[in-house]
Amino acid sequence: MRPGREESGGSPFAGPAKLETHLRTAIVGGGPGCELFLRMSRTLVGRFPMEIVGVADIDTEARGASYAREIGIELITTDYRELLSIPDLDLLIELTGSWEVRDDLERTRPARVRLIDHFAARLFWELHQAEE
Repeated sequence: MRPGREESGGSPFAGPAKLETHLRTAIVGGGPGCELFLRMSRTLVGRFPMEIVGVADIDTEARGASYAREIGIELITTDYRELLSIPDLDLLIELTGSWEVRDDLERTRPARVRLIDHFAARLFWELHQAEE
């Protein structure tokens, strides 16, 4: 066993073996990718501790933003910077495909808030699809 694996419960990743609290997550980019991500996250309820607490898109009628409203996500906004003020926000997922938006989020997000950009999100989506 490699050093450090004992502390992480056998996981090859640093930190605790399991997330102990729900990740309060907001999505920037409310298009088709957002809708797919929201649908996927609903199938993982109970297996992955994530709570989607907000979605931002310049078009509040975009597919993902509309679906977010339909499933009861209260904060739907046209200004992604508004998501940064969500209390106890843990994670931002950027799905706009814009490096400019991604870079702005990286600069302006609170230090405690993690960022997954559209490139990493696409990679995780491909892995999820391969698993099915």
